[in-house]
Amino acid sequence: MKMKTKSSLIIGIFTLAMIFGTFTMIIGLVRADSPTFTVSPTGVDDTANIQAAFDDAIAAGPGSIVQLTLGQFYTNAILAENFYGTFMGAGMDLTKIDVPRGLDPEAPGVLGPYGPSLFTFAGGEVCISDLSFDITPEKPAELWYDPDPAYDLVSLILITGDINSRIESIKCTGHEGTFPPFPYIKSFNIRLGIECNYGTGRHIITKCNFDSLWGGISAYVLMNAEMKIKSNSFKGGTFGIVNMDNSYSKFEISRNDIQTEFLNGIWVWQIGDLTPSLSPSQWLITHNNLKVSNSADGIGLWDHTPIKSLEAVVSHNKIILEDTIYGGIWTEGLQDAFISNNIIRGTGDYGIGCFFAYNNLILGNNVQNVDASWVHIALLRSSECVIVGGSTKMNVLDFKGTNNLIVGMNNMLGNPPGPEIQEAMEQKREFLQSFLKF
Repeated sequence: MKMKTKSSLIIGIFTLAMIFGTFTMIIGLVRADSPTFTVSPTGVDDTANIQAAFDDAIAAGPGSIVQLTLGQFYTNAILAENFYGTFMGAGMDLTKIDVPRGLDPEAPGVLGPYGPSLFTFAGGEVCISDLSFDITPEKPAELWYDPDPAYDLVSLILITGDINSRIESIKCTGHEGTFPPFPYIKSFNIRLGIECNYGTGRHIITKCNFDSLWGGISAYVLMNAEMKIKSNSFKGGTFGIVNMDNSYSKFEISRNDIQTEFLNGIWVWQIGDLTPSLSPSQWLITHNNLKVSNSADGIGLWDHTPIKSLEAVVSHNKIILEDTIYGGIWTEGLQDAFISNNIIRGTGDYGIGCFFAYNNLILGNNVQNVDASWVHIALLRSSECVIVGGSTKMNVLDFKGTNNLIVGMNNMLGNPPGPEIQEAMEQKREFLQSFLKF
């Protein structure tokens, strides 16, 4: 009976891997006579000109182009509903965008019909490329949240509704601001570079740079969606990529370079607060380079739903720990996952930690030179039917697990994490529970 359960696990995991291997998306707009609506900077508020170009492009029909020339633009909230076309600049670092308060501190702050997002694309099919955002004011938006006063931008680009999108060669730079209102971490003037929420469609984000933002890319409450996040750079922020409460969707997160010092470099969280009833979604997280410090995990995978809604393959990632009080990969409630061939090095409390894990295969990971406070790989809180295989140079803590199989490694029975680590984890959970209100 045990062998049947574990054989089924292996077959299921490799079937999932094959499914991910066929995950491809093509997004493009082709039209020989595409009309182009060109906007040049005026040196003052360019909002009206940019909005007029989008309105005209939408009226002209699918395939239209909104082209920003090189130079410095200043704009407030722009809304493009059912835009089937291309939005582009003259090149990264050639076309630059700030808000009017970057030019005049007394100018009105950003506040559009979808809240404080700078460019909102609701429905349609859009390609966005060759632009730089450098948002300089500490308070770029109007006051939009109380009792914790919020003057930050929620996102530079918001993708929502029934829409396909391709975003390429975009640079997003933030500065010090008012969010989050916590005394012990750095505050930013932008929460997210690119936000995809409450919708469906196919999305590709590639070759983009994110610097000094609270977070780089967020995708939440997507239904029947496909998303590929590939070859992007993230640094100077709290997390790189966060996915939350998505249903019947596929995600590939690959070949990104991520540096973060709080929360997670890559964070997938299925909790059900935003969508009460979630359906299974799939994640392939592979060949990413992550560097984490302070109080960050490299990759966090959390499934807090009553039924399994997070299916994951996590492989061939390289995670460098720089004196973080957490570790390389942390999972909670994860089922039927395949975690393999990841390299984790540096100084942290653990290499891989699994909390309430079930039917996972953890194979061939290389945890090197980790000054782990308690263990290289940990199976915690009634983890069950987990297979762990690797080198005898690594230790595995199997704490009160059931029907787990540890092959070729040192099995450390007992020895739960000490009170300091338990307290630190509890503090992090409490903070993460408060994260949703922002």
